[in-house]
Amino acid sequence: MVSNRGSVSLIEYKILEKGTNNFGDDKLLGKGGFGRVYKAVMEDDSSAAVKKLDCASDDAQREFQVSSIFW
Repeated sequence: MVSNRGSVSLIEYKILEKGTNNFGDDKLLGKGGFGRVYKAVMEDDSSAAVKKLDCASDDAQREFQVSSIFW
C-alpha cells in the first residue's frame, strides 16, 4: 500500500480513489489555484489530505514538487 522514497510516502492511486469516494464532492476540503484537496479515509481508519493537481500548466509541476517537500 505505502512505500517510501526519501521522505515522501507514496500511496497507490486506487487506494486514494477509494479513500476519497472517487474524489467525490462529499470529501472536498478546499480548492486552490492548482487543484482541489480531498479528505481520504484509509482502510485502517487513518485520514489524509490528498491534493489532486490540475496539471494544465507548468506551474502545477513546480507546485507538486514544493508541496511534496513540505508535506
